[in-house]
Amino acid sequence: MIIEEGKINSAALILDNIDYEKDPAFVFLMLAHATEMKHHRFVRKILHTEDTVFKRKMNALDEYKNLLVSLSEALRDTAMHPVENLAVTKYFLDSLFLLISDKGSLKYDYQHDYLYSSNMICNGLKISKATLSRYVNLGLEVVDTNKHNRYPAHVIFYWKESLWSSRIQAIFQAFKIRNRTRLDIIKELEEEKRTYEKSHGNKSFYEVYAQVKNPDELEDPEKYYDWKDIMDELEELTNEDQSE
Repeated sequence: MIIEEGKINSAALILDNIDYEKDPAFVFLMLAHATEMKHHRFVRKILHTEDTVFKRKMNALDEYKNLLVSLSEALRDTAMHPVENLAVTKYFLDSLFLLISDKGSLKYDYQHDYLYSSNMICNGLKISKATLSRYVNLGLEVVDTNKHNRYPAHVIFYWKESLWSSRIQAIFQAFKIRNRTRLDIIKELEEEKRTYEKSHGNKSFYEVYAQVKNPDELEDPEKYYDWKDIMDELEELTNEDQSE
């Protein structure tokens, strides 16, 4: 069961003492701590991964300031349901981290009673286990643990409404794309290449288009160029690996 948060807002004390003119990374860490303080019954700790690289210079100042305002408002709020408030706060905190860093992710260490089982999430969202798995692939948060309860309570808030689920999917993809390694990209390109080959009787690009002199005269020239781009990028990445 989720224990309701009290009305005393300890986060406001931290917010009142933050120097917002300081380095964005410092400001972020203070806001993350404020989130921990306000939602200590739900969250033990918020940490960024070891591979995190913060930006040396902030260019999107307007977006940065807007996120600070939104995050501050969420942390000061005492009227919203605490689970919903953590959901909103977390979204803005994740968005801020994405904006001020070039690489890395945030890790949330949740209290045990804040984590739900798949059955509870499915019942809350009125979906099947298959749909839940699809949502996870799209960005629904799941904790890396071998215990039965793996889903933070706030995922129900996110995925009940199309607006919030769209926001979560967008930020999930943004983190996924920017944190991709070279091996991740090669793997994705290999999968795309295999898809093209299967649709052409398991023939390679060079076998399919061996006799082509002018690709623009093909019935579907876009397919040719898309497939060729995949092959060229794969070759380039493979050559880079061999030269290192």
